Amino acid sequence: MRLPWGEYQGISDFEINQYTNNIEILDLWGSVFAYNNQGVFIEKYNLPDAIKAVHYFTNLNDDIVYFYSRSEMKKIYVYSKSKSKVIKSVFEVPKNINGPLQIQNSPFFKHDNKVLFYQGYTNDVFVVNENNFGFDVYYRWDFGDNNIEIDDLPEIEEGNIDDIRKYINAVIEGNFVNSFFYNYENKRVRLTSFKFNRSIYSLIYDKQSNNYKIFDSFKEKVSPPFKISNYDDGLFSIVEPMNLDSYINDEILTPEQSEVFENIHISSNPVIVRYKIKVENE
Repeated sequence: MRLPWGEYQGISDFEINQYTNNIEILDLWGSVFAYNNQGVFIEKYNLPDAIKAVHYFTNLNDDIVYFYSRSEMKKIYVYSKSKSKVIKSVFEVPKNINGPLQIQNSPFFKHDNKVLFYQGYTNDVFVVNENNFGFDVYYRWDFGDNNIEIDDLPEIEEGNIDDIRKYINAVIEGNFVNSFFYNYENKRVRLTSFKFNRSIYSLIYDKQSNNYKIFDSFKEKVSPPFKISNYDDGLFSIVEPMNLDSYINDEILTPEQSEVFENIHISSNPVIVRYKIKVENE
């Protein structure tokens, strides 16, 4: 069925374009739809049909867009809007990286006018090199003896169930940090979330004091978010109503917030929760 011009079919990712202030939506078929802040359709562009699927995107500048595919061998497609074509494809994931270590959220985030990039299986955080559209290591999380060693993971023969079981067990039972869920940075801190010994932890690093803390809940007695979008001073997360009690402490809400919270029911739409990240002496 052909959809009316300006209507998307499913949302894979979205971003507010900082160069145009338009809301841009990536649909499930590799098309990007742009709308102004009143929801009026502006334009649409499509990736080449040869690219089977893309799942996340981010704007590098007013022309270059980076797309990430979970399924293609080359994970990153660099697209020029002015040329209406992919100008480069980069970044292959090692063959022995599979399901549990794949990316869980968008691999892109931004700080200080830089586009940053990470993967679920590696401690490295990369920055986009605007000269060659590749990636340079920006910083690395170091967990000492608990760093993951990719070469030690078993290889999987496609379709081999026993190999898949061995691989999953190696990841679950391995004494290493893995499955990074997100990275975030502002002018004061860096924050990440990961799995270790069957549990999920978060780590916050204070760039001024060089101190860090690993934790599984905030002092407000709520869980750190699992999926995020970042803004200047913190994070946004989308939470299903049935899980809201794990992410919001109703005892610290303002009267206005309490009224909103009390009117959220199990059948309500997903809830946007905002976190403002601070260090204790701020």
